Amino acid sequence: MEKLDAIRVYLAIVDSRGNMPENDEIIQRLLIQLKKEAVFYGDQVRAKEIWCCEQISSIQCNYLQAFEAIKKGFYYDAWCLLERIEIEVRHLEPHLQSDDNDYKLGFIIKHTRQFQSLYPYNLFSSPAYIKKKELCSVCHTPISIRNPCNHIVGEIYDGEQCGKIIVEAEILEISLTPEPFCKRSVAFMIDRETNELIDHYDYSLVKYVIDKLNQPFDEWNMSWPEI
Repeated sequence: MEKLDAIRVYLAIVDSRGNMPENDEIIQRLLIQLKKEAVFYGDQVRAKEIWCCEQISSIQCNYLQAFEAIKKGFYYDAWCLLERIEIEVRHLEPHLQSDDNDYKLGFIIKHTRQFQSLYPYNLFSSPAYIKKKELCSVCHTPISIRNPCNHIVGEIYDGEQCGKIIVEAEILEISLTPEPFCKRSVAFMIDRETNELIDHYDYSLVKYVIDKLNQPFDEWNMSWPEI
């Protein structure tokens, strides 16, 4: 069996293979190697397919780690992993193929949102800033309205997604908001004596659900009553 096909089979059994960090690291290294070979031979289609597999693998690993973190009571760590899943899914979705539903992505997306809705976080810090200099992540050309490069943000080139790198910015303010751009910027209290963060939030809803689940891919549903 061709290596990439074998990796796809491995990714497809995520609900039965459990959390195996060592095997996942091997898969990630193998994908990097396969992508280097595809780029070397100028095979952009294959390089993009491998990038998609990398994203799927990362999403699966982050979900498994988030579930385990919630089980252990590391709620904020799990929150950051759930946000990472959101970001990776957003990057991956435009490039998904019809058979990519075989990787439990629909389940992960649904239950990531459900877990997030149980969290008590409702206030986040959010900076406002002016971007003064941006570079294309592919060619590292300075980007401006009058001088754009030929690469499309979000598209895949040589197995990497094109984006903008902010290299110079001016922060205008930092405000508190219930709808942040960065969800990991949770507003915590600070101990005035030690200057350490205090997690003062009530995670009882999250704990109630996780205590009822045995495995990461146990199905569960929830709804909030209309007020």
